[in-house]
Amino acid sequence: MSLTNPPAIITQLSTQLQATASWIAASLSTNVWYPEVPEGTAGPYVLLGFGTQQFTKYAEGAAPTRGGDLFFTIWKADTTGNLETLAQSILVELMTADTGIPFRDGDGMNATALGDAKEAAGETLYGVSATLSHGLSP
Repeated sequence: MSLTNPPAIITQLSTQLQATASWIAASLSTNVWYPEVPEGTAGPYVLLGFGTQQFTKYAEGAAPTRGGDLFFTIWKADTTGNLETLAQSILVELMTADTGIPFRDGDGMNATALGDAKEAAGETLYGVSATLSHGLSP
C-alpha cells in the first residue's frame, strides 16, 4: 500500500473507505494506492483520486468552502455483478456516515469486462469505479 504524498482529503477518504462494513466484509485490506498503482501489483487493491476540486468563497474575509469529486476504483478477482454491488454498498455507507467527508451525491459505474486478450493472458482482476461529490451544492 502506498498513499504517496496525498492531500488530506485523500487520506480521509482512505480512512472512511476502510471503516465501511462492506469493505471489511469484502476483505479489501489496506492495499490502497494514490496517485497510481505500480505495474504488476497483486490484487485486490483500490486506487483513490479526485476529479475537480472547487473552492467557493461565500463571505468576504471567510475561508472558502471546498467541494468537488473524489473517486475510488476497486480491482478484485470477482464477478462484475458482485463488484458493482460492492461499490454501490460502499457508496451508500459513505453517504450515510455521520462523520468524515460530507458526501452529497454518489455514482457507481459498471464493472469492466476483461475481454478475450486479458483472459488469455491469465488476468483475473475486474475493476469498478465510484465517484462521490462533496461540499455545498453548486
